[in-house]
Order: sequence, then structure tokens, then C-alpha cells
Amino acid sequence: QQALDALVARHAILRSRFAEDGGNPVQIIDAPRPVPLTRIDLTGLEPDEHDRRLAALAEEEADRPFDLT
Repeated sequence: QQALDALVARHAILRSRFAEDGGNPVQIIDAPRPVPLTRIDLTGLEPDEHDRRLAALAEEEADRPFDLT
């Protein structure tokens, strides 16, 4: 968590987004803030179940909608 937060704080491009102002794109660089991470413990699962659960979690994340702007 600390390493990811430091990386984002160090590199403005990772905090950049684009908005529209009067029909023109403008770059906005947000202030550094912690990057939320979700931790899921799969260590207690059998190897096959671990792989199935990991694949399901990856698929759920890939299917999650996001706002590209």
C-alpha cells in the first residue's frame, strides 16, 4: 500500500484526468491521495479452489463498469 501510494504521489500522470471546458479538453492533475486496495485472503483454499476463486475475482473485476473520463 505504501509503495503504491508513493508511486502515485511521485508521478503526476497517474493522477491526471481530462475534463471538458467550453468544448475543449483540459488536463487536471489531482492531489496525491491513498489508492484503495482490496485484499482477499485465499491462502486457506485448496489449490484448485484457489485458482477457480482467483479467476472468478479477476472476471468480476474485468466486468466492473468504470467512467473513462
